[in-house]
Formats: sequence, C-alpha cells, structure tokens
Amino acid sequence: MGAVREVHRVLRPGGLARVMLYHRGSAAFWGEIILRHGLLHGELLRGHSPEEIMSRHVEFNESGGSPLVKVYKRGQARKLFSMFREVKIQVEQLTRSELYFLGRFVPEGMFRQLRRSVGGNLIVSARK
Repeated sequence: MGAVREVHRVLRPGGLARVMLYHRGSAAFWGEIILRHGLLHGELLRGHSPEEIMSRHVEFNESGGSPLVKVYKRGQARKLFSMFREVKIQVEQLTRSELYFLGRFVPEGMFRQLRRSVGGNLIVSARK
C-alpha cells in the first residue's frame, strides 16, 4: 500500500501509472504454486504461505535471497489503487505450456479468453 501511495504522490495530475501485480486467480498460481509445490511437494502442509512458496520458486536469486511476493485478486488490486480517479485492470501473461498437454488442443480464440481470465499478471493502469 505504501508503494502505491508514493506513486500517487509523485505522479502529476492526469499522469498514468502502469503497474504489474501477480494474479491470485491465475492458472500458474493454482497449478504451480498451490497444487504442485504447495500440496504435492507438501510446502503448504509444512506451514509455508503461498507467498513464501512463490518467493522460493518464482522470484528467487542465486545468493539465496527471498524477496517479498504478494498476489492479488482483481478486486484487491482495484481497492489498492482506489485513490486514483481512473483504474483499469487487465489480466495478461499465459503461455500454452502453462496449460500442460492441453495447451496444444485449445483453439486460439479460447486461448485468448483464457489469457484474459487466468493469466499470471494483473496489469493496472491508474490515472491520477
């Protein structure tokens, strides 16, 4: 929240901020983080939060650092940017490989719809 307030503070009136957030409703979050690492590898059962699991498997570095990672639903993102006068949220970032073996069978039109609903990123465009 502090980072969003700072963006709002430094942005000129009428200025546009574009921010990427991880999407809690994404196929990658539910497939890779929750199912694969969380349940099948037991990380949730060992008390790790989804955000901690993402820190280890999505946003990691070679020196062992574990950055803070958060995921958001669309409504949470909208609330986070509520101080802006205009907020637009798009879902993006899905590859066919993230759908595993099913990816090659999904028609292009359906794949575009999936990308806009279960893609990995929320792209927030917020105008001050």
